[in-house]
Amino acid sequence: MFFDREYSPEAIRQYCGSMRQIAHVMSFELRDGREKGVHCLHFRTGSGLNFTAVPSRCMDIAFCDYKGINLAWHSPTTIAAPEFYEAEEMGWLRGFFGGLLTTCGLVNVGRPDQWNGERYGIHGRIGHTPASHISHDALWAGNDYYLLARGEMREGRPFGPNLVLRRRIQTQAGQRFFSIHDTVVNEGHQPVPLQILYHINAGFPLLCPSSRLYAPTKTLTPRDAEAAAGLADHCLFQPPQRNYREQVFYHDLAPCTDGRAWAALVNRELGTNGGIGLYIKYRTENLPHMTQWKMMGEGMYVVGLEPSNSYGIGIERAREMGCLRMIQPGEEIDFHLEIGVLDGAREIEAFEQSINLACPGKPLYAAPLL
Repeated sequence: MFFDREYSPEAIRQYCGSMRQIAHVMSFELRDGREKGVHCLHFRTGSGLNFTAVPSRCMDIAFCDYKGINLAWHSPTTIAAPEFYEAEEMGWLRGFFGGLLTTCGLVNVGRPDQWNGERYGIHGRIGHTPASHISHDALWAGNDYYLLARGEMREGRPFGPNLVLRRRIQTQAGQRFFSIHDTVVNEGHQPVPLQILYHINAGFPLLCPSSRLYAPTKTLTPRDAEAAAGLADHCLFQPPQRNYREQVFYHDLAPCTDGRAWAALVNRELGTNGGIGLYIKYRTENLPHMTQWKMMGEGMYVVGLEPSNSYGIGIERAREMGCLRMIQPGEEIDFHLEIGVLDGAREIEAFEQSINLACPGKPLYAAPLL
């Protein structure tokens, strides 16, 4: 499907000298400042959805827009090259570019902690790890034109973890979504913690006071007293505020019609057709939690929708609670995630109806986790 019409590959070739007129994956390198040398892959789907994967930074997704409307939040760090990573304590933040997706883990997520005598900073190392075995392609399969990219990241050292993350990003020309398929393998000889969090960051103009979060939330747990005070308005968003303190909520989501968990940030005032929404769909077998990061600060105006197998409370606290996921030697664990766009009132209303069918009524509020 291209431009709301069906075209065969033969018809497209008659109209176009190259498929790059419609859709492509383009490789390029950033050249300035702390971004110098950062390898990027730009996906143009031909549907209005464009996004940039960054092989130099875990194949994460930096820029993302739809029909010229920005969807992601970006921090002032820029897409810093991996050599600028600071492993100690909160140093991770100096390279946290935000973007549409930053991957956190693989051993630690959340507060700094230690495991087996090694200190881990906030959110781990994997998001600053450059990919190897990088490939990208654009090809016909029947009447569908696929855009693909692959890469492999490793977190390991002698006498420590040896974890491999293999990522595949895939979309189709004419479609308004892309999928991420990750496989984590323990190539070491000892069980180690496996914590992973998909830090999906929505920003202005998608995020503004008229936006709303939709999710089939069965149980909503605030992280702390600050979040508990904002429980009733967790799905609503305020104007940017000076000295705002972040609120973090943990969602236990019900499966929707396809068996996956769905959530969306919707702004009904964007676009020309009754609104724009950014949605995520993911399998909960290995991603049982969705963390909501609500940050309404000036310049830090962002909401995170973050599928995870961790509460982001550190290794030791997770172990004490009995929710620390361990990966055994030779074990492989798959993670599936879809990110896409809702365009117009009809699609937004259909999505909302599916949410309401999956989980009618208000969520059950739980006591603060910390």
